[in-house]
Amino acid sequence: MNTLILFLIKEAFGLKAFYFHLYSVALHAANTVILYNIILILFSGKEQCKHISFLIAFLFLFHPLQIEAVAWISASKWLLVTFFMLLSVLFYLQYTIHSNSGCFVYSFLFFFLAFLSKEVSVVLPLLLLVIEIFFLKRGFFAMRILLPYFGFSLIFGIVTLQFPIFQPDMQQLRIEGTFNFVDNIVFSFGCLADYFFYLIIPIHRGWALGLITGQENMLPTASAVVVIIFCVGLYYFTDDIKLMGCFLFFVTSVFFTLPIFPAIKTCLIADRYVYFAGIGIWSSLIYMLHDKNNYIKALLYSYMLYLVIFDLIETGKWYNVL
Repeated sequence: MNTLILFLIKEAFGLKAFYFHLYSVALHAANTVILYNIILILFSGKEQCKHISFLIAFLFLFHPLQIEAVAWISASKWLLVTFFMLLSVLFYLQYTIHSNSGCFVYSFLFFFLAFLSKEVSVVLPLLLLVIEIFFLKRGFFAMRILLPYFGFSLIFGIVTLQFPIFQPDMQQLRIEGTFNFVDNIVFSFGCLADYFFYLIIPIHRGWALGLITGQENMLPTASAVVVIIFCVGLYYFTDDIKLMGCFLFFVTSVFFTLPIFPAIKTCLIADRYVYFAGIGIWSSLIYMLHDKNNYIKALLYSYMLYLVIFDLIETGKWYNVL
């Protein structure tokens, strides 16, 4: 799908980088608007839900981690798959509110288009299940509604893995069998922790290369402990399951990009892998801090200003990158 759109841009405007960047920026802006409307629905029972939605959308729009997906034209497929996944979620939520079968059809259609954009969209049924349990609070009874999504996801997931025509570079993308399954589990925790910390504090990430070179063997294990402690803390020290739902949204979204599945990606870790998944962490952060005292709010707004400045600085490094 994204290749076709890039081809049409090229036919219409030639290889002028401006139009390719315009396409990416337009998708990113559209994703931000759709996300804002989704958060409005998910947090509709909270006071200042518009304020929460705005802050989460702001982080999605300006966080430095989003730069790779937006500025690197070759990564625009992550923008497109996010666009269709968000639309699918939005129409699904509209279906749960209004019981309008038309919304359900549109949701399923956008899920199909998301899969045509990139195979990572197979996680969408799991994300909808997280939303059902932790936000809509309808429990596993919602599985009946989600069965078509799971069936579609399973079929096309198998097709993608079994038939290289749907993934022409599959064999080239396979990471050689240097690491065993246990190694990949450990590396996955390291990647998860890297994403988690960088989504909150975007600073230099060079230490992550130690996961590949083996120069920092203890780091993945320590990262795993940190992630586990955070999950346990969320479960035992909060009386609002929406926080846990936000974190599970993040883990579920990024799951198939982890080294447990080395055959479906070109590198161990990349910012673009969490273009969509970051929504979960930013939602947790804003949800916990938006109604605190003025001192905390001042820190939050200063943090957001820092993100904008850092974003502008880092964007310059991607000037006209195809």
